[in-house]
Amino acid sequence: MLAGGHDFVAAPRLSPDGSQLAWVAWDHPNMPWDDSMLYVAQVDADGSLSSTRKVSCGKFCSLRKVLHVSCTAICAVLARSALS
Repeated sequence: MLAGGHDFVAAPRLSPDGSQLAWVAWDHPNMPWDDSMLYVAQVDADGSLSSTRKVSCGKFCSLRKVLHVSCTAICAVLARSALS
């Protein structure tokens, strides 16, 4: 297991140079379009993750698309729920 702490993780994206991994996470009973978070971590030489950090979202936020646009930049399309 590479990442834990949430009920669901999805959409892993590796940076072009392989040094970072980004992914989306959310918890039951929420669905990813209701409440999701974006995480980024360093990929170590042995393939393990370190320096994991939450970089966006939370309550009433939905990540629609996540991609690395360079080795140091991530682009995320997100939407706020009408419930917020």
